[in-house]
Amino acid sequence: MQISQMFKRKPCVFSIECFPPKQTANFDKMKDTLRTMRTLNPDFISVTYGAGGSTGGVSTVEVAEFLKNDLNVEPLAHMICMGSDKAKAAQLLDQLNAVEGIRWIRILYAYPERITDEFVAALSVLKNEGAKRYIVDLRGNGGGYMEIAVAMANEFLPKDNLIVSTKGRYKKNDTSVYSDGNGSYQDAEIVVLINEFSASASEIFAGAMQDNDRGLVIGARSFGKGLVQREFKLSDNSAIRLTIARYYTPTGRCIQKDYK
Repeated sequence: MQISQMFKRKPCVFSIECFPPKQTANFDKMKDTLRTMRTLNPDFISVTYGAGGSTGGVSTVEVAEFLKNDLNVEPLAHMICMGSDKAKAAQLLDQLNAVEGIRWIRILYAYPERITDEFVAALSVLKNEGAKRYIVDLRGNGGGYMEIAVAMANEFLPKDNLIVSTKGRYKKNDTSVYSDGNGSYQDAEIVVLINEFSASASEIFAGAMQDNDRGLVIGARSFGKGLVQREFKLSDNSAIRLTIARYYTPTGRCIQKDYK
């Protein structure tokens, strides 16, 4: 689905990360994007979150004032960054879940082996409740097994969409993983939330949604952890892990950040 089409749907949800002092100029750029969103969908719902005025940068209050005064949009709720204010976080989720057809799933921790079953089970429960649009919250999620991120992405992608690829010095380490078309939520609308602490498998999932134009990714630039490592056992029963390849999103963007 084209992003412009998603914004035209009613209701439409978006979220804004508050910026640290050195990045306040980015908010000025974002204002133009928000004005465009307002034009595409006059009835969109806004969700603002961040660290209030404590960052010295753009606060949730400033964001809320811009939405209300410039765009004539009442912010849905504020949530403290990383969920430190549980009461406000709970209020936000309650308000979002009260909107017809929208449900929120937050994956708080790194991807354990069981997360695929839990994720699919959560989707099934929400679907039975009438959900048609999903918010997958990966903020603060440091990632985990690639296979789990692939399985999660597969739930939303049609057949033969590239999910992730690996490229190394030697061709034998190059792989490409595609969706199998068996996902149960290929027609569901999806928004993915990330921040600077979203890494590894979280970036694989978000990249697959974004590059396949399957959903909207919102938030700060992710961590950039995209190394494929292999463990080699040593004679003294210790081990060493060597990097053999890097992860790439479907459009060829390297997930690993520059070391410079």
